[in-house]
Amino acid sequence: MLTAYFLIFSFIFGAIIGSFLNVLILRLPEDKSLGGRSHCPHCGRGLGFLDLIPILSFLALRGKCRSCSTQISARYLIIELTVSCLFALAFYWFSPVTLIGFLEVIRVWFIVCILVAVFVLDFEHFLILDVIVFPASVVLLLFNIGLDYLSGGFQNGLYGMTVGGVFSAVACSGVFFSMWAISKGRWIGFGDVKYMLFLGQIVGFPLTIIGFFLSFFIGALVAIPLMFTGKYSLASKLPLGTFLSIGFLSTFFYGQQMLNWYLGLIGLR
Repeated sequence: MLTAYFLIFSFIFGAIIGSFLNVLILRLPEDKSLGGRSHCPHCGRGLGFLDLIPILSFLALRGKCRSCSTQISARYLIIELTVSCLFALAFYWFSPVTLIGFLEVIRVWFIVCILVAVFVLDFEHFLILDVIVFPASVVLLLFNIGLDYLSGGFQNGLYGMTVGGVFSAVACSGVFFSMWAISKGRWIGFGDVKYMLFLGQIVGFPLTIIGFFLSFFIGALVAIPLMFTGKYSLASKLPLGTFLSIGFLSTFFYGQQMLNWYLGLIGLR
């Protein structure tokens, strides 16, 4: 019963954080302050408390502004629901009963926030912002150090959160930097190079390799059909940060199973 309460709390808390991410995603590309009252972008009316209840306000108002009845983008609802479900999934996945377990859940919640923010910003604006990536990389490093300290993970060396995460971050960022330099920015953007400093620390070594290839595989699954329909060419831009977010989130939850399957396939397990 207690677990059910925690799952409900995780879902509600995720909706609240998702609502904040909507503000961040809307304002950061326009270099606006995160403070100040939210308002309808169409009529300019300030939003009241009943307009700002995550998920419920959107459903109650049928996705329209209370004042001008202009349709509100479903993106707001999708982000809130996505973060809610991922927060609940993270709690269910770890089912924490110790301090370390709860810290691991909070770490995953933080990771989810960054992945969702970068997913949307890169998808909509082809932007991976330094103001998100650099602070997030430092915070994640502190999480990893703290968890390794409490669990004795430093003894695992390269396979620990801290050492393995730093190694993966530097190695993968270096690979991306080489791709960026060789192609002079035509293959990938420099934002993707910086994003790997965060992503490499999520799963560490060797699962970062899974995340790396899974992200490119997902990108190819999207790009190839678009090429056949004429909506994409090799000269077109694709939001790689969006695919990296999906690939590394999938790797976090299922990367070990994918690695075990592959090792078994080639007879090494």
